[in-house]
Amino acid sequence: MKERARLRKMVGLTQIQLARRIGKSAGTICLWERGELELAPADVERIARVIENELAKQPPVTSAAQIVGMLAGVHAGVWEQGSEERA
Repeated sequence: MKERARLRKMVGLTQIQLARRIGKSAGTICLWERGELELAPADVERIARVIENELAKQPPVTSAAQIVGMLAGVHAGVWEQGSEERA
């Protein structure tokens, strides 16, 4: 579950910023990142789009394979520790 927060931080977003971008509270994002709450698939898709858009704005900070793996995990709703290494 730490990957959820790690990717958000990697693109420079706070929980509050991400929450506002998808129409949720920062508390909801916090619980989701800790694995204490599952979001609806539509919300996970919104998060994935926000992350993808932020990644497109920034220079690469990790390998493309790692990013693809993490985003695949977001889209699949799993996004667990080390998921980027399985890509």
